[in-house]
Amino acid sequence: MDSSTSANKILNTGLEFAMEFGPNWLKPIQDRLHASFPSLTTQTLDEYNETCRDVMFKGHEFIYKQLEATANGGHKINLPHWKRCLETFYQQLIRG
Repeated sequence: MDSSTSANKILNTGLEFAMEFGPNWLKPIQDRLHASFPSLTTQTLDEYNETCRDVMFKGHEFIYKQLEATANGGHKINLPHWKRCLETFYQQLIRG
């Protein structure tokens, strides 16, 4: 697995942990991420935690704003369009 694939896998796993419902809801992800990727350093785990939580919260904000704009404009939600928007939004956030 090359480094970009590995980074993507770590980010996707981190986002899953960040958005997890139940007892881990809104809790830091470092311990769970370390269990999946034991070679990550404490500093790297902290960076992934910060990035994943930031992406999650900015994603929530994006969705709320888009839903509000759609509702206020009297439009219906176009799911394929939303999917493309969200994928683009998350890719831009992760790239920094």
